[in-house]
Amino acid sequence: MIALHQLAVRFPDKVLFENLSWRILPGQRVGLVGDNGVGKTTLLRILAGEREADEGSLHRAPRIRTGYLSQSFSFSSSQPLLEIVLAAAGDIRQLERDMEETRCTLAELPPDHEDQPALLAHLGHLQDQFDHRDGYRLESEARRILQGLGFAADSLERPLDTFSGGWQMRAAMARLLVASPDLLLLDEPTNHLDTDALEWLERFLKAYDGTVLTISHDRFFLDRTVTQIAEIARGKLTLFTGNFTRYRQLKEEHMLRLAAEAERMRGKVEDMQHFIERFRYKSTKARQVQSRIKQLDKLEIHEVEKEERGLSFRFPPCERSGDLVLELDGLGMDYGQGWVFRDLDLLIKRGERVALTGPNGAGKSTLARLISGLQQPTSGDLRLGHKVSLDVYTQEVEDQMDPRRTVLDELSSHNRGLGQTELRSLLGAFLFSGEAVFKKVDVLSGGEKSRLAVAGILLDKCNFLVLDEPTNHLDLKAKDMLQQALASFEGTVLVVSHDRYFLDKVVTRVLELRDGRLLDRPGSYSEFVAWRDELEREEAAQATRTARAQGAATDEAAGRPAAGVKPRSREERKAATGEKIRRGRLLRESAEAAEKLEAEIARREARISELEAALAREEIWNHPEKMKQATTEYAKLREMVKGLYPQWEKALAEHERVKAELEAED
Repeated sequence: MIALHQLAVRFPDKVLFENLSWRILPGQRVGLVGDNGVGKTTLLRILAGEREADEGSLHRAPRIRTGYLSQSFSFSSSQPLLEIVLAAAGDIRQLERDMEETRCTLAELPPDHEDQPALLAHLGHLQDQFDHRDGYRLESEARRILQGLGFAADSLERPLDTFSGGWQMRAAMARLLVASPDLLLLDEPTNHLDTDALEWLERFLKAYDGTVLTISHDRFFLDRTVTQIAEIARGKLTLFTGNFTRYRQLKEEHMLRLAAEAERMRGKVEDMQHFIERFRYKSTKARQVQSRIKQLDKLEIHEVEKEERGLSFRFPPCERSGDLVLELDGLGMDYGQGWVFRDLDLLIKRGERVALTGPNGAGKSTLARLISGLQQPTSGDLRLGHKVSLDVYTQEVEDQMDPRRTVLDELSSHNRGLGQTELRSLLGAFLFSGEAVFKKVDVLSGGEKSRLAVAGILLDKCNFLVLDEPTNHLDLKAKDMLQQALASFEGTVLVVSHDRYFLDKVVTRVLELRDGRLLDRPGSYSEFVAWRDELEREEAAQATRTARAQGAATDEAAGRPAAGVKPRSREERKAATGEKIRRGRLLRESAEAAEKLEAEIARREARISELEAALAREEIWNHPEKMKQATTEYAKLREMVKGLYPQWEKALAEHERVKAELEAED
């Protein structure tokens, strides 16, 4: 699809990368990772054609369509949202217009006109193209994508410029997904998505037919969407087969092997040097000494560069609060356009680390601001416990900073006695290094101010932290430091976040605000999701049972035999038992079929990953026969997997259907 050869990008004070070569193959799912500033976004822009490398070449296959979702964009319009998204499939819309124009021309011609055969043939050709591109499904697909990304069905005709910046970013993503490019380039696509939209996007990308290349700091997202990791570090690109978790394992093993090899080589050098020193002046050993000197000159020890360790940090000791930290009693909020939520009751006790999750618009940030005292509720009571001291991180932190201070001075205002070296180390962990610590607060970007505010919270001595999306502008190392600090925090934490990995590592209880009510469950975020999904299945089964019971009551009142009442005759009871046994067998068989197909998909995808890694190695390019065999097998496997996914989904749907029927009858 695309071949990069010996690319280099240099700035006056820094080399991003040199001699970067890479082959991107059709159908790959790649996560592009690396520290901030190593050139990930620059590489994506080169692939998108938005900038050129300083050296090297890029070869792309003919007619490759590329779509790029940038972190920063200007995208607004007074046109309706749906119309703007549909316009992304411009070629399909043009085909539709050409077909309509041809039909109109034909309608105006006499039946025996000499141009009619040619126009009919042309219309047939346009129709074939339109059918091939699923043109009739375009609008329904656009609606499905928009609703999957969180847009309400009744908002699709609203002008785009009436949406906030985060929702406009979702609209930009919807345009890309509707356009369905061959190569999809996504730079931090999860930044403005809630958990519902995230999970939908993960499912969409897993079934996507094109190639996907993603930059993301969301480890859950990478684990669920990619099968290969491309790491940029120290100016080089290294490929690892597997998802993000597997990449971390492989990298650690790789570093251990390199360290062992370097140690072995050092031992060999020491032995040679010892031999040379011992026998340098003995004529009988002169030949052996000279031989070892020559070997030593040729020998190179490739020292393993140690990976920079994330800064470890602990919150300062805080005053112990009472057992009850927060109490909500019938809390409600109404901005004048209807209740955001009402009648919320909640108790949070000392030492709990609580996640507040839910879809966008459910009122999470509103609730966080009410708890923080930044707003007053419309109804109900909110009480902080005895000796509770509150510290808040919100998405409007820049309003709380002194614009005249430097970054270092602003952090020092939170200081608990740390020296300048320790303060600068902490700032470095939050991407303020070198002269950046002397920048004025008023020239910082929104993301930089957010990072500085999070760093300041680490130095405060409060015993109750309310954090609204604290990880939005942090890289993986800064996230690791924050989650380690919060996990050992002696006080109480309430955190609003869509970062599922972060929540899993930090929280001990999860609250989900949805449709004006709170779901409450102790445990990690993953445990909460499993419990919530099971709860939704039980509620659906109960709704089915209730509907059948109501139908039975209606039938009985009308004098008809009640639907669902157990047969009374022996033959009918025997038939009902046989039917239940048959459905139980179907339940087992559908589960086995789904598991078998899932295992088959996993096996073939593992082989695809092996072939991707092999095809990315330069040595295979020089063997045309091997290259042909590998690419042929790769193409066949991709087609097989593409065909297996619908079978797997069908087996899962059948399993869920039979399970629901059995649960409804119990």
